[in-house]
Amino acid sequence: MIVLALALSINPMDGFATGQLLEEDCASTGSGCEKYVVGVTDAMNALATRGVIQRSVCMPLRAKPAQLKAVVTDYLADHPEARKDGGAVVVFKALAEAFPCTPID
Repeated sequence: MIVLALALSINPMDGFATGQLLEEDCASTGSGCEKYVVGVTDAMNALATRGVIQRSVCMPLRAKPAQLKAVVTDYLADHPEARKDGGAVVVFKALAEAFPCTPID
């Protein structure tokens, strides 16, 4: 959880991408956006599986890269202030909002 807290507080200029750059890439016809979103998603899943962070994104088992890209682009449209955040932070927040984990009673 400490790693996640640190990731969410990092200055976006310290990362490789910002929400703005991610949005621009997602608007293009290339596959870079989908690959970036899938890469961040894979990293989040790996960290959660190893107990480094708490799992807070519970995606459908058959989620497609295009679906994840749509979640991110919709999030950026609904949250323009997120364009200043780091790209990985935007992906995390978008997926956590779209696919929250439900606690088991």
